[in-house]
Amino acid sequence: MNRFYVGMVVAALTGVSGNALAQSSTRVQVDRFEPLGAQGSTILNVATSDVMPHGNPHFGLFAHYMDDALVLRADGEETSILGSSLKTEFSAGIGLWNWLDISVTLPLVAWQDGELGPLGAPGESLESPVLGDVRVVPRIQLVNHENWGGFGFGVVPMVSVPTGTALNTEGDLRFEPRAVLDWRHDSGFQIATNIGYSFRGQEDVYNLYKDDVVRWSVGTRAPIVVEDLNVVASFFGDVPLDDDINVERPPGRLDERSGNPLELAGGLEYGVSDWVMTLGGGAGLNAGFGAPDFRVFLGIGYTPLVADIDGDGIIDSKDSCPNEPEDVDGYQDTDGCPDLDNDGDGINDADDQCPNEPEDLDGFEDENGCPDPDNDGDSIADVHDLCPMEAGVMENQGCPIVDKDGDGILDADDKCPEEAEDKDGFEDEDGCPDPDNDADGIPDAEDKCPDEAEDMDGFMDDDGCPDLDNDADGIPDTEDKCPNDAETINGVDDEDGCPDKGASKVKITTTKIEILDRVYFDTGKATIKNRSYNLLNQVASILKANPQVTKIQIEGHTDNVGNDDANQKLSQERADSVKVYLSAQGIEEGRLEAIGYGEAKPIADNANAAGRDQNRRVEFTIAEVNGKPVSGDGPVVIEKEEVIEEGAEGEGASEEEKSE
Repeated sequence: MNRFYVGMVVAALTGVSGNALAQSSTRVQVDRFEPLGAQGSTILNVATSDVMPHGNPHFGLFAHYMDDALVLRADGEETSILGSSLKTEFSAGIGLWNWLDISVTLPLVAWQDGELGPLGAPGESLESPVLGDVRVVPRIQLVNHENWGGFGFGVVPMVSVPTGTALNTEGDLRFEPRAVLDWRHDSGFQIATNIGYSFRGQEDVYNLYKDDVVRWSVGTRAPIVVEDLNVVASFFGDVPLDDDINVERPPGRLDERSGNPLELAGGLEYGVSDWVMTLGGGAGLNAGFGAPDFRVFLGIGYTPLVADIDGDGIIDSKDSCPNEPEDVDGYQDTDGCPDLDNDGDGINDADDQCPNEPEDLDGFEDENGCPDPDNDGDSIADVHDLCPMEAGVMENQGCPIVDKDGDGILDADDKCPEEAEDKDGFEDEDGCPDPDNDADGIPDAEDKCPDEAEDMDGFMDDDGCPDLDNDADGIPDTEDKCPNDAETINGVDDEDGCPDKGASKVKITTTKIEILDRVYFDTGKATIKNRSYNLLNQVASILKANPQVTKIQIEGHTDNVGNDDANQKLSQERADSVKVYLSAQGIEEGRLEAIGYGEAKPIADNANAAGRDQNRRVEFTIAEVNGKPVSGDGPVVIEKEEVIEEGAEGEGASEEEKSE
């Protein structure tokens, strides 16, 4: 426990008269802890080279309690001259020009106790509440951290005015200039040292001689894990220039350290927004004059550390024009620059009736600063109006209605304003008549196909319709070597378009494509034998020559020998194989439908080999003509039929081969 002890020999024992004690002064400030304003830019009672930004005010309240800062001990007994003290200090200040900060601190001793009798005032106690000495603290920055690798330098020419009472005043003006040197790391760590000279009035305080002293302090701020939370600490003391012992006084002392009190204080500092809160404590480290047994403190202050030179509410680090205040008119107000012509139309906002909308400068009322989107007031925006100064209609793109030829197409859009459009569904938007849409030389009035040009190949060239397959044999004229003679589909050069000699194995009726031969497959499989390719090629040629057949059913059948499910599966697979083959020959897959019937539809008796032979077959049934279903009793829709002759290939094959 650190105390300030006085070994005092009372007057009765030493022979010193009470008159000598009466000469002792109480005009001394016992408390050496003087917290500065603008906490956050200062460290407890230690100044840094930081100053508040220009125009930024700050204020705060700092309360601190100390115990037994001044105690007399005589003849084994202790008397508290200044036993307990609770002091509140209100400070306020402002930053100027970014290199000067001026603050004023008003101390108020809210409560204190102690006896003044040993100092020549028998029976008197310390009063409270009372004022302390008002302090005026200018802080001047000479070197900025940013310019010297984190080092900063400044001076603090502090002045205190004697407004306090006993033990809380120096009794005269006190001038205490300090030099400040500090260093700050980008992490937020900072260390500062102050050394100053305190000019103060001379007084005898019991057995001490009060005069000028050198005052020093070292402070540090260090961030910890929690964001915006710092540890702060201060170590400070006094160094008198002469021995402070008054030998004419009794041999006891008020200061056992010859006027060299040492104290250590520390705590936590938390910043939120522009507010700073401080909580901590400290204690004297020796028995020097004014070093308490312990101290606790709590502070709160408003310290806006960010700079805003022009006072527009935008900090200088984010202000593109830090010396020119933002005009705050709702237009780009975050850049910090005044915008005298928001819309950039060359008309200053002060004269601009529409400061946030640029004038369109089109020769129509361009002086008022407002855009005129519809000069002629026809409800058609000028950007879409071909006649912006003449009221018109939307149908004529903002121009007055003009349609000389009366074809319903305004002259502005009419390529032939003197000739009426013929409105026949062909290029009716250009306003020009089209007497021969397909340009085949046959007037539309006589052209059965006005939108398809006649092919002019000497075959029915007067009807105006193109004839892509003159002989209707399913082979386009462009590929047909005999375009006016139909191909004979008999398996002999059926792709050249010319008729050939030889019997056909295929014919088409109103309901079927009938084949004289059968389709052969590998035994027990769906693989088509090569010998059936010619037959299926003829079926494909028949389908090509008859495009009106839009759906053909490929039906697979078996006899009743073997498992029913196996027969059904085999019949479906064989029908699918035929479908794949015909598709490969150029028949659209959508025209083909494969169905396996298994043994469900016999055409002969399965009890004998001949009947079973007939039942094993592939049939082609016409299901649709021109997209409509076909029934057996319907009208004949096939324009031609191929006649078969006896003796076609396939007869005489073995029963086993035919069944495959």
